[in-house]
Amino acid sequence: MTETELANAAVDTEFARAALEVTRRWAIEELDAARLRVTNLRCGGNAYNDAIYAINELVRTIDSIAYMLGEKTPTEIMHVAPPADPDGEPVVDMEQPEPEPEPTEPERPIPKLEDVRGQCGEAKKAGVDIKGILNDLGYKNLSSVDSKDYNTLLDKVAAALEEIG
Repeated sequence: MTETELANAAVDTEFARAALEVTRRWAIEELDAARLRVTNLRCGGNAYNDAIYAINELVRTIDSIAYMLGEKTPTEIMHVAPPADPDGEPVVDMEQPEPEPEPTEPERPIPKLEDVRGQCGEAKKAGVDIKGILNDLGYKNLSSVDSKDYNTLLDKVAAALEEIG
């Protein structure tokens, strides 16, 4: 190979690495956003698990490509398991310490509307201003409350009950 061909090959390799890095960063950001959207759906079950699994597999694929090119992998961005090498062993970057898991509070299940109605009815009988609480949350009536706000509503109702004594 001539010097010109070697120089062109080096430029092509650098260009490919730069393109991979830009694509990888974009893909990781998009997959992270997709993970957040799926998590916020709170759908649970197989649909949720399948979506998260697919996102993790895409991240692993991106990391595997980077590994084959000798690049460091961005798994610390997504906090997923690193890709496996051809022998099946996980690839571990010894230079970076393991991130400490963030303490998470277990997610409260969203109660059913019937349960919310029942608790609000009992609280109203005890003297709690349910209409006032609904107005504070930005709702006209119980039927208009978004299910994601049921726990907040019930927390406010419980606090009002404690104040009443």
